[in-house]
Amino acid sequence: MRSSTDPSRPHRPIVLAALLVGATATHALAQSDVAPATTPDAAETATLPTAKELVAKMIEFQGGEKVLADPTPTHGVGQFSVPMMNLTGSLETWSAPPNLMLVEMNIPAMGGKSIQGFNGTVGWSIDPINGAQLLDGEMLKMIGRDANLRGDLDLFKMFKSVKVTGRETFNGVDCVVLELNDGTNTSTRFIEPETGRMVGSRSIMPTPQGDISVETVIAEWKTADGRTFPADTRMRMMGMEQVMKIEKVDTTPIDPKRFELPPAIAALVAERDKGEDAKPDDAKPGDAKPGDAAPSKTGGE
Repeated sequence: MRSSTDPSRPHRPIVLAALLVGATATHALAQSDVAPATTPDAAETATLPTAKELVAKMIEFQGGEKVLADPTPTHGVGQFSVPMMNLTGSLETWSAPPNLMLVEMNIPAMGGKSIQGFNGTVGWSIDPINGAQLLDGEMLKMIGRDANLRGDLDLFKMFKSVKVTGRETFNGVDCVVLELNDGTNTSTRFIEPETGRMVGSRSIMPTPQGDISVETVIAEWKTADGRTFPADTRMRMMGMEQVMKIEKVDTTPIDPKRFELPPAIAALVAERDKGEDAKPDDAKPGDAKPGDAAPSKTGGE
């Protein structure tokens, strides 16, 4: 079973991962050395918290149920770097309830600005390598979960299975392993049980070029307007580490126009919708038509 991306915040741009894939394809780098979680013995399992107890600790660490239930618009400013490739750039994010999101990166060494957004229905990205494109499938599911400002308060709603599977030392911290499954894919979080602090995760990130194994370490958390969020996130993929730092957070209202679809994306949506409208609504190939005799059944059916 494949792992899915982790829904932890801040937003982890699919487009940046896609750019890195394109930029490093000729280097034939090895896949991320993601190791499986250790299997607990009976003694360890007996002392594990339940999933509900652990998630309650996580919610408390992030500011509490009241804060997560009434999210405020958030504008973050920061930077990112990929030391192995000598890449640096600026990072800016906007979020507004219930699930509006925009991530903008300026990457001079990779052609300039790259943008990714979600307007509650449509997930999209624009970057110098891939141009304008709509996100679908696993990428759309991921960005939809990332954009949900209620976050871990809706964890049991966003995933079909949320369970504690054992203990593991992750990034030097003794953690409880929390496994999330949406019915198809799985992701793993590593949680400090005493505090509810998420130390990191292991997952698969979908990109236009294919799935990428990712190990994430949250090196620092900060608090703004009562909500605690990852401020220093290290994503290890394809043998490299990508560092994302949020240095400033503003929680004043955001103009709704900020989340409107760019013209190039709106044109793709119109083209897609036009194609769907053109599809026949009548019987699909192989369906019986009115007046047709019912197909006979054989002994094997």
